[in-house]
Amino acid sequence: MLNKLTSSVGKLVVKALLHPEASKNKALKANSFTTTPEEIVAEFERQCGGEKWEVKYTPLDKLRQLEKDAWANKHPMAPIFTLRRIWGEGGTLYEQRDNGLIDAEDMETLSDAVKAAIEVQRSGTPEVDKNRKFL
Repeated sequence: MLNKLTSSVGKLVVKALLHPEASKNKALKANSFTTTPEEIVAEFERQCGGEKWEVKYTPLDKLRQLEKDAWANKHPMAPIFTLRRIWGEGGTLYEQRDNGLIDAEDMETLSDAVKAAIEVQRSGTPEVDKNRKFL
């Protein structure tokens, strides 16, 4: 999965360099794909045999409180809570992405990302330090 991430970042950097008119003096907002939590779960269910998963959701009020507490305590995972809140509210970080400006519409798909995540889990290769604690 980490290799997929770095591969996508590398591709986006190359695309930006090949399109200097679109990227000069500009912070590009580009990504591999845009999706929803529901689509992610559905793709995992599909690739794991089709059985429906039991999914539990954190209410937005609780997520907002976790986000507030994380920022107040300067927890390094605070931005993750912010992203989860934004997504939970049905939003995204940006109104539009710049992939089209740098010919980067052909990036990794949700299906690709889920497949890579499943492969990592099945291989038993840890992607992060197992001693790390996340909220």
